[in-house]
Amino acid sequence: MNELKIAAIFGLILAAASAIAVTMGALLLQFLAPGDQAVAWRSVVVALGGVGVALSLICLLHVALVFAGLITSSAETRRVQAWLGRWAAVAGGDPLPVAVSPGEQRAASQAAALILQDMSGEAAARIRNAVQACGLIAADMARAESRRGLGQGERVAALERLAWLAAPAALPLFKRAVLSANPRTVRAGVLGASRTLAGANELGETGIQVLACLQAYADATFTAGHRPFLSAALAGAGKHTVWLCAELLTRSLPDAMWAAALDALGTSHPESAAQTVTAALKGGLEGETLAAALRALAQLGTVPSEALEAVRAARLDRHDGVRVQAAHALVGAPQTVALGDLWELMADRTFDVRFAAAKALAACGAAGAHELRRAAASHPDPFARDMAAMLQRDLDGPAAARPEDSREATGLTALTAATARA
Repeated sequence: MNELKIAAIFGLILAAASAIAVTMGALLLQFLAPGDQAVAWRSVVVALGGVGVALSLICLLHVALVFAGLITSSAETRRVQAWLGRWAAVAGGDPLPVAVSPGEQRAASQAAALILQDMSGEAAARIRNAVQACGLIAADMARAESRRGLGQGERVAALERLAWLAAPAALPLFKRAVLSANPRTVRAGVLGASRTLAGANELGETGIQVLACLQAYADATFTAGHRPFLSAALAGAGKHTVWLCAELLTRSLPDAMWAAALDALGTSHPESAAQTVTAALKGGLEGETLAAALRALAQLGTVPSEALEAVRAARLDRHDGVRVQAAHALVGAPQTVALGDLWELMADRTFDVRFAAAKALAACGAAGAHELRRAAASHPDPFARDMAAMLQRDLDGPAAARPEDSREATGLTALTAATARA
């Protein structure tokens, strides 16, 4: 519809421009030639009237095409909603649809992709089996690979549906997609590979193909700006996220890609995620990847004993961001170690690190709160005392202001009263 609308509007604009050019040329000849100028002015009026008619036709065509698009979109939305209900019934145990007519294939596939975004387990498996049995996977693959009769937007939309459907048959298509110059196509390829791995019971050939897809992505189109998306996509690998990230961390990849894998591990809950991060830390990370590993441990809420030395060393790193993440990670370390290290970090030269250390102390329970109060009263660094006092007031509430704050408030009240009397 978009291509038709643009072509029609530009056709009318070209026709109007041609008519205006011819008319203006004729007017110029009439003005230059001897004769009655009134004829020329009448011609100007006629020409301007023709321009107005042309512009009106362009507006009418545009409005008509917009309304046609809205009507088509509304009808498509109703079909998708109807299929959402049918797929929900299939997930609940109803019989699988026998066949889907060609006119309903796109709506049925879109509805299945939508419902699978928030569904997993046996219900999701039933829908995927039904989609495969109805021929919707094959139909979308044909659309995604089509080079004739479909616009790029429709081909990419078909690829995105395949990504949410997590179709193993589409893995070769996903691998080609990550080499595309179209960012939307690349994202669909990466997401499809990760979600396909999530739906696999056994890694086997599927795992090999997904790794090959991500390696091709790293070699061809990955940039540091893709890191947040890649992290979310890797987390979408479900129960295989830890395995996938561990494999990526053994490969020679850009630092931002390693950082994305570590970010994804931070959102995982199996105990093996912390062990995988620990193995990466012991391998000698630095800069961006070291900060990502520390942030992952902070999110997991634990520091394995094998990682404790690396976490403690990171609090002395030359990069401010690494020291910030070390402070957050120390919350998960044994308190006999964490409290002393955080006390030292409270005197860091950088505000962000001092603030992170104070927040980390506040997160260490009763012992941390006690150290925070002690720091507010007696830390040798004045900036550390100020930071601890600020966090202490936030924890205790406005009623627990420092004595000097009360004295300042009392003095200000007395001064105000004296001024009023004067």
